[in-house]
Amino acid sequence: MGSDVRRRGVLANVVDGHNSSVDKPAVLGCVTYFHDTLRMQIHYHRTNFRGECLFCSMPNVCKLIHTWLPVAGYSQHFPRAVIFGPSEQGGKGLMHPWYNQELTHLETLWEELASETHTGEFFTTSMEALRLELGYQTSLMSVPFDRMAGCETDSWLTSLWETCNKWNIDIKSITPELQQARIYDQFIMQAFAQNKNITDKELPILNECRCFHQIVTLADVVTACGKCLERDALDGKSAHPLHSYKWPKKPPRLKASYWKLWKAALLDTFTKPNTTTNQLKDPLAEWLIDPSLYWKWRYVNVNGMVTIYEKRALYACSYTATRPTRQPRLRKLPQNVTLPEVPSTAMLMSIRSINDNMIQQLGNPYTDQFFQEDTDDLPKSWNERITDKSDNWMIQEV
Repeated sequence: MGSDVRRRGVLANVVDGHNSSVDKPAVLGCVTYFHDTLRMQIHYHRTNFRGECLFCSMPNVCKLIHTWLPVAGYSQHFPRAVIFGPSEQGGKGLMHPWYNQELTHLETLWEELASETHTGEFFTTSMEALRLELGYQTSLMSVPFDRMAGCETDSWLTSLWETCNKWNIDIKSITPELQQARIYDQFIMQAFAQNKNITDKELPILNECRCFHQIVTLADVVTACGKCLERDALDGKSAHPLHSYKWPKKPPRLKASYWKLWKAALLDTFTKPNTTTNQLKDPLAEWLIDPSLYWKWRYVNVNGMVTIYEKRALYACSYTATRPTRQPRLRKLPQNVTLPEVPSTAMLMSIRSINDNMIQQLGNPYTDQFFQEDTDDLPKSWNERITDKSDNWMIQEV
């Protein structure tokens, strides 16, 4: 304990600038000692996810080394490759604490995920939350850090994500990927990141707007027909998320300048130039999910009489057209109807709210039929192949 105090006093004098009272030959030894101490802390406390005690950033470490070197008799510009190089090749044999930290984190992630421990479950949950926060379908470690930095909550995984990007390491996670809702659907943040007209400083603001309305893909902000952006989504008033993900808490409101940028980015990224109806460059096609679980507006046309139903938890509100126009306005009827009274042939519809008792139809109605994957063509598991008589050739000679 006494030797620790003496070493800390030596380094404290160096950092404070009291170089005259320092035993210069001992400084590099103190640096080596505390480097080893930090390395052991990282090894034995590596499940401290936030890393308050052991987490050292590269700039802070470089700043301390820049101070220690002159006192130890070295130039401030002494090659770092010699200090942290292997002793067999003439280096000092020190391992940079930051690199040791990141390698230990990577090792811990692999071990905990493979062992299926409670810590591994925590890692899995954190990776799912980070993927949702970034809005990318691809592997978490393949998301471009230089472009998306600032769009995430700072955490243990954030540092590991930066390291994997720098060292070109990709980790294939077992966590479920974010799903597209329709054919030709796009992930909002991935499209924003690929748009060169959007700067790195604007991406975190756009991501905050996206998370505010729980938007993942383009299908969450387009009309039922898949051809146009919804006005309310453009103005930041509302959206219709087509998923059941659990999102973090959100602020009560965002700045008006945020929603101005959001509207400009959506129009520049997804719509045709000079369009007045917010038409998409690449309209969306058939459904890949069942939209009836999330879409509350239904359209019915019987002998030219248009009725739109707003499905709620226990009943449905109905609206009827006030006059035949290309974009009819529909007035709310005073009587509600039960859910079974909504015709099963009703189609999906997008609307714009005029006031509490009137809505406006947007786009055209669209079917709620969705594409169902043929499970007969999926690869079989090993047990299924063994019990399948047609595949018995695999075990006949065993």
